[in-house]
Amino acid sequence: MSATITRALASDPAFKRAHIGIEVADAGTGAILYSLNQDQLFVPASNTKLLTTTAAFAILGPQWRTRTTIESAQPISASGDLDADLVLVGRGDPNISGRVLPYSGKTERTAFPLKALESLADHLVSAGLKHVKGDVLGDDTWFSYERWGDSWGEDDLMWEFAAPVSALAVSEDVMYFTIAPGASVGVGAVLSADPPADNYVLDNHAVTVAANRAKHVAIDRQPGSHTFKIWGEIPLQSQSENFAVAMDDPAAFAASALRNMLIARGVKVDGPARAQHTDPTSLPIDLPESIDNSVPR
Repeated sequence: MSATITRALASDPAFKRAHIGIEVADAGTGAILYSLNQDQLFVPASNTKLLTTTAAFAILGPQWRTRTTIESAQPISASGDLDADLVLVGRGDPNISGRVLPYSGKTERTAFPLKALESLADHLVSAGLKHVKGDVLGDDTWFSYERWGDSWGEDDLMWEFAAPVSALAVSEDVMYFTIAPGASVGVGAVLSADPPADNYVLDNHAVTVAANRAKHVAIDRQPGSHTFKIWGEIPLQSQSENFAVAMDDPAAFAASALRNMLIARGVKVDGPARAQHTDPTSLPIDLPESIDNSVPR
């Protein structure tokens, strides 16, 4: 794109309320080919991913591997009892999902997104586990407990592009809801979730209407809530409506999913599933050097 065309776009009346910054450099020589407001500050949005990914490659290297483990303070007894909590420990693996890697022009998800958890559950059963006498914990203390960015909008937090940050991320911290029409007019819409919404309440008020009616379906989850509300109308024999929504607490979701998998495999579990997050009081407080903490305020 020439400098003349770039200037014309930047001065277009359609962008008069926009704040535009451009800098184009020669990748080989580093020479600046064109710049506009290049020294001003902007919110980089998703371009930030380029910087964080580059930093990860530079610091960790392309051969870095992370481990997600099952741990406990006690061993499994000869009779199959575990007299302690069972802890699923995440260390930041972003690929515990059904996504096909590497990308091939589009996003593909062909495997069950919790297949890795199923493998862990199978391994525990093959190791002789029959009875967990404690809780099942999802431990994401490898990261500090800061689920959302400072500038994220509250009305975005339900959607997949604002999924919370967690060291124990399964299915990319996203669930995929499908809302399909029922078998006849007047019955409730058919709702399914992938992966199954194990620790969420699905409050479904969507109904099936006549085939000639328009489709209007909505979904809502308030911040911090574990209830999804679904409502609206979906015409008979119409195509399903799909939503990609964020989990509220990925570590809690992972713990609940693992607990249900163990029970499905015949393991008795006494305690509930719960999350284990970083205690904020254990973290250092970073203050600007210019602040004098000795002066009472």
